[in-house]
Amino acid sequence: MRLLAVTSPDARGAITEADQTVGKITVDGTLGFVVFGALPFAVLAAFVYALAHRWFPTGRLGGLLFGTLLLVAAGTRLEPLRSDNPDFRLLGPTWLAVITFGLVVLGDGMVTAALMGWYSRHLPPPAASLAVSWHYVLVPLLLLFLFVVAARVVIFAAAGAVVVAALARFAPTLSRAWASRRMTMAGRVVLAGWFAAALPGFVTAISDIVP
Repeated sequence: MRLLAVTSPDARGAITEADQTVGKITVDGTLGFVVFGALPFAVLAAFVYALAHRWFPTGRLGGLLFGTLLLVAAGTRLEPLRSDNPDFRLLGPTWLAVITFGLVVLGDGMVTAALMGWYSRHLPPPAASLAVSWHYVLVPLLLLFLFVVAARVVIFAAAGAVVVAALARFAPTLSRAWASRRMTMAGRVVLAGWFAAALPGFVTAISDIVP
C-alpha cells in the first residue's frame, strides 16, 4: 500500500474503502489491515491447504501452485483484486497494483505450504513427555491468541481441525482412503476443474481493473 501511495501523489489525503487516508501510516490502520484483512484469509488459506495438501506436488512447486490457485479462485472474488474496489480508481498505476497484490497472494500460498510442511515434518507423535507436549500446546495457544482477534475464522478452522483429527483417529479406513492414490488423482482433477472454472472470471476482473 505504501508503494502505491508513493506512485499516486494525486491521491494523497483521499479516503480508501477501509476508511484509511492515502499516504498516512498509522498503528490503527496497520493493525486493522492485519487483523481484519490479512489474518482471516491467511487462516482460511491454511485450512484449505491442510485439507488439500496431498493433492499438490511437494516442495516449492506445490506452494507456487497453491498460491496460483488462491490468486485465480479467490483473489478477484474476495481480496485483494476485486474489480469493484474503488481504491483502484485512486491508486495507480493499476498494472502495478495488480502485480503487487498478485505477488502477495502467491507469496501467501508459498509461505503457507512451506511453514505447514516444516511443522508437519517436525511434529513428533503424541507422547506423555514435556519435550513432545509443547509441540501440541503451541497450536492451542496460537488459536487462543487468534480467537481474540478473529474469533469466527478461528472457530471455523478449529472445528475443521477437530473433525479431521477425529476421522483420522476413529475412522482409519476413511483416513487411508483419503490418502490413497485414487483419491489424490481425483482431488487433482477437482482442483484443476476449479482452476479452469475460475480462470475466465479472473481474466475478466483483471481486464476491468487494468483498462
